[in-house]
Amino acid sequence: MFFILPYRIDRAFKMPWATIGLIVLNTVVFSFSVTIGLEWTIAAFGFRMGPWAPLTWLSASFLHADLLHLLGNMYFLWLFGSIVEDALGPWRLLAVYIVGGLVAAISHGVVMLAFVPGAADIPMIGASGALAAIMGLFAVRFYRTKIRVGYFVWFVAMIRYGTFAISSVAGVVLWFARDVVSGLIGIGLGAAGGVANWAHLGGVVFGAAIGLLSGQIRSASTEYLADDAHMYAATGTHEVAAAKYAELAEQDPQNPEWRRRKARELANATTAAPDSASAEYGHAIRLYVQGRRMPEALDTFIEADGRLGTLALDHPLLLAVAAEAERRSDWPTAERLYLHVADERGGTPAAEKAIFRLAHVYLGMGDRERAQSTWAQFGDLHPSSEWMAFADPALRALQP
Repeated sequence: MFFILPYRIDRAFKMPWATIGLIVLNTVVFSFSVTIGLEWTIAAFGFRMGPWAPLTWLSASFLHADLLHLLGNMYFLWLFGSIVEDALGPWRLLAVYIVGGLVAAISHGVVMLAFVPGAADIPMIGASGALAAIMGLFAVRFYRTKIRVGYFVWFVAMIRYGTFAISSVAGVVLWFARDVVSGLIGIGLGAAGGVANWAHLGGVVFGAAIGLLSGQIRSASTEYLADDAHMYAATGTHEVAAAKYAELAEQDPQNPEWRRRKARELANATTAAPDSASAEYGHAIRLYVQGRRMPEALDTFIEADGRLGTLALDHPLLLAVAAEAERRSDWPTAERLYLHVADERGGTPAAEKAIFRLAHVYLGMGDRERAQSTWAQFGDLHPSSEWMAFADPALRALQP
């Protein structure tokens, strides 16, 4: 006797509410079926080809022959559905489950009519066709993710058991091959058998096709590239990590996080490249500001400032970061940035705004003397400034 069972997938996931909902719905339907009569329910709502078949395409994916059948399918739905839902979202998971179940049912019916017509009237039930679609999509989306499998072997007096890891693609391909063999044997014997192998095959092919056509390979490759970059960064292989983050930045040029991480690795590298790191930090800050993600922009500036000491940014960016520092009551950072712009851009609109805000910073710091001095300087330099109307009433009370 040989028995294997996947028990864990090496990937974390958030609470899979759609998967839980499907499990609850399948359980409720089974309980109701037992209450009103399981055999009658299967005969009435199990899938079979015929003029009324469309009515059973959906219902068949929620019916089960017995408790063991239900528990087995729900176990696999939890194992694979939770991971797919985390990547695709709940609505797409539900769509794959429902449409995959329909495709699986049609695949089973067509093969039965073509090769085993005597079995075409036997109702087909179970969520396994829909699960096969989810597994096919899983194999494409998580082609490098490992599935942990337990095994038990009992041959005469020999007993062996343990665990091993297998890639998702290999696991689904082996399962696919098993169904092909079993399905061909069933056709050769002229019997449908107890397992709807061709429904499984139709489902898994549908799921894999959806994964390929919807660009899941690209999403997966990006995710795996990010995993590799994080791993190299964590182990101190900064040059390789920087190169990986550079690839990610090329693939997703509007994502500032890859620029920020690349800059961090360049700054930490054995042969540090401060100029390149500074440029990448600046690029990241610009993208954060453009996306109105000001807290991240300020955090990136503080990180870069701490690592490199200097950071070349244009004055609109400096003003934007300074405004966020002021909003966060990070007075030292705001003061330093406003002073920098005011000193470098004397007489310009940028300097005008910097001095105006600098007076507010000193007011926020509780330094009334410097607030009054800066406000007086602002009044002398820009007596007709439009910013006057936006001054804090406490500053207006400090006559220039």
